[in-house]
This record gives sequence, structure tokens and C-alpha cells, in this order.
Amino acid sequence: MVSNFANWHEVALWANQYFTVSENDRQKLKKLIGKRFKSTSKDSLAVEVIRFVQDEIRYLGFESGLNSHKPHAPEKVFNQRFGDCKDKSLLLSSILKLYAIDAWPMLVNTDLGHEIDNVLPSHTVFNHCVVQINIDGKEITVDPTCSNQGGDLDSYTFPFSGKGLIIRPNTKELIEIKNANCAEVDEEEFFKVDSIGG
Repeated sequence: MVSNFANWHEVALWANQYFTVSENDRQKLKKLIGKRFKSTSKDSLAVEVIRFVQDEIRYLGFESGLNSHKPHAPEKVFNQRFGDCKDKSLLLSSILKLYAIDAWPMLVNTDLGHEIDNVLPSHTVFNHCVVQINIDGKEITVDPTCSNQGGDLDSYTFPFSGKGLIIRPNTKELIEIKNANCAEVDEEEFFKVDSIGG
């Protein structure tokens, strides 16, 4: 492999320039949201916002040119009601931050898992963007592209395992994704065949 980046910190700084929301855009989003989310506790408010982005913002990507790595402004995604994984992740984290909830977009590779430790630091390593949320010390990783997921923060399921790169200026290394257990459904069926050919 060949990379222009010396470490993961440099990759995080590279990504951060594209995922930074200006104060003007933040105020536009705040005005658009108004009193849409009414929950009072941080946990229930986070669930309400997650459900909105997962279920009411369509997952659709036109990923070419600059927008192959730069998300659209959150208020644009909010208004048009669609976006790719980067758009939805930036929208989700931006709305949560408006309510003083610590949330950051995070780059992941859905195929490599822990094998990402064996590659050189580079922005081309990642193929998906999700959100890392911290509520009073409780870390939750959310894929905003999973629609109709349901559940609450204490039983939240994240479909990928491995490590990710949180997009913020002080990120130094990849982090372990903690809530990567997939939900399971067990089903038992009993058939009584009372005759040959029955």
C-alpha cells in the first residue's frame, strides 16, 4: 500500500474539513427543526432524532465529484428528505448537537472489520459513514441508513463490527465499535403430519 497520510489523526483532520458545519448552517437547521422533537430526557430525545433520520430521510446517494467525500449541508438534506450515508450521518450528529448531545460522524469499513488495523491510514479505506453518540458516558454507534430499526438506546443494535474513525479534530486513532452485536430472532415451528401424504 501507498498513502499520503502518516497516521489516522491526519485522516481525521482531512475528513473534518468536509464535515464541519458553519454557524450559519447550524442556525438554519435549528430554525427548520423548530419544536419538532419534544422528548425531555436525552435518551428519549436521541431515539426520536435517530428515528426521524433513519425513517424519514431516504437513503439515496449521488456520489460524484466533491460529494463523493463531502456531505451536503444538513439543512439541505433535511429539506430534500434524502441523502447518502455521509449526508444522513452529518444531519443526525448536527441535530443531536443542537440538543447538547455529543455526536460525531464516524467512518467505517463494512467489509474489513478488524482487518482495518492491517492497512495504512487513508481516507480511501472507508466505505460507509455512521454516527458515534455519547450520552452521559454511554457510547452508542448508530447507522442512520438503517430504516425501521426500532429499539431503544439500551438495546440498540449496530450491524458491523470492527473499528471506526471519528471525524473530529482531536481524533488520534481508530476506535473499537462497542455495540456491534447483531439482534437475533429465534423461531420454532412444529408440524404434525397425521397421515402419509397428509
